[in-house]
Amino acid sequence: MEAGGLIERIPDKRNRRQVFISVTEKAKGYREKYDLISDKMSEIFYDGFTDDEIIGFENQLRRIIKNLEKEGV
Repeated sequence: MEAGGLIERIPDKRNRRQVFISVTEKAKGYREKYDLISDKMSEIFYDGFTDDEIIGFENQLRRIIKNLEKEGV
């Protein structure tokens, strides 16, 4: 991720053994794009669903995931 310009290492001036990791502006830009796409996809997926239907559907998905994890899938 560092080579891709998504994070940068910042040495601690008080402790040379410690290094801080920081997200770059490039990564923040990707996050903003991801959020926009994710929001649009949610609008498309849930078009016509009530809030209760969305909650129920997502709860069922969580149960499916738990079942798969229990089986080691």
